Amino acid sequence: MVVSTFPPDSGGMGQVAYEEALRLARRGNSVTVYTLHSNNHRDTSGMPFIITRLFGMPRFGDGGVVPSLIWRLRRADLVHLHFPFYGAGLFTFLACWFFRKPLIVTYHMDARPTSWLKRLVQGPADFLAVPLIFRAARKIITPDVGYFQSSGFNCLVRPNILMELANGVDTNVFAPGEADWSKLRPDWRHKNILLFVGNLLSVKRLDIILFSLSQSAKQDEVLVVVGGGYEEKSLRKEATRLALEDRVYFAGKCSDRVELANYYRLATVVIISSDRESFSLVALEAMATGKPIIGSDIPALHNRVVGSGLLFQPGSAASLRVSLDIFYNLSIDERKLMGETGRRTVIQKYDWDGHVADLEKCYASVL
Repeated sequence: MVVSTFPPDSGGMGQVAYEEALRLARRGNSVTVYTLHSNNHRDTSGMPFIITRLFGMPRFGDGGVVPSLIWRLRRADLVHLHFPFYGAGLFTFLACWFFRKPLIVTYHMDARPTSWLKRLVQGPADFLAVPLIFRAARKIITPDVGYFQSSGFNCLVRPNILMELANGVDTNVFAPGEADWSKLRPDWRHKNILLFVGNLLSVKRLDIILFSLSQSAKQDEVLVVVGGGYEEKSLRKEATRLALEDRVYFAGKCSDRVELANYYRLATVVIISSDRESFSLVALEAMATGKPIIGSDIPALHNRVVGSGLLFQPGSAASLRVSLDIFYNLSIDERKLMGETGRRTVIQKYDWDGHVADLEKCYASVL
């Protein structure tokens, strides 16, 4: 398995790879994960699979050039690439081509470069390397076919090799329960807590939540932000500019899933404000924890949030404000029903064990 980020580093793609590797190993498969070196240290000696961390030369954010993959993958029976991983995709393809290994690709999302170096790497890669990778793959897995079909790579994939396999959530970790308020300011216990979880990138649109909060007449409405990223410094400045210092708490990155589940339990409602998402693990985690959602009306959420939340016009702070006001006018029982509907939906449709059982069948079909 080849993936750019992996726990304890945060990120949806790495979390999916972790859940797959863990459950594949528990089902008797020999799994090795190749990922980039991390400055976050965690003891992995008890893991039922091998984690090999590689130094990317050069390294650019979550990407890095790792030609050693060509040699390292020679003994694999099958290679599973989690895309995008610029700097590794071409070498993964070359290893599979040279050593005649079947290649599976999970297409998570479109990559949006945030620096000149990333754009310099991604442009030629999209034109030259990505077509080779996609045409060599025996199967292309996507968590949402509709999202993949809207991407620029859809034309590279034969319909008969495309497979939809929804991501899952650990419903034992993300479950309703009593919240530990020691992680938050004690005077916020009886406030309406809006929760944002995600990497602080421009596409996630935390800015519209901040602006909506600044326009609220409800002084008991506060925001907890869980996550870090390239835009964190500017977003903190924006919160200060809007005079929200006492109403916004930046909790930072959270790689501990139990601690993250507690943040969901603290919330009154979870807001997903992204302009685009390929799937949204945050939505599943919130629903599994029994929390209502207010989300952008984008394909990744449009059908997923039915009955468990409200939708607003993407990019519109005014529309978000309207949805929040509608939510506050709901009764306690109506809010509770939203949470129960979300929890029930996740248990029925988004189970990791079912996901991995289908993944094993996918592997078997190409071996």
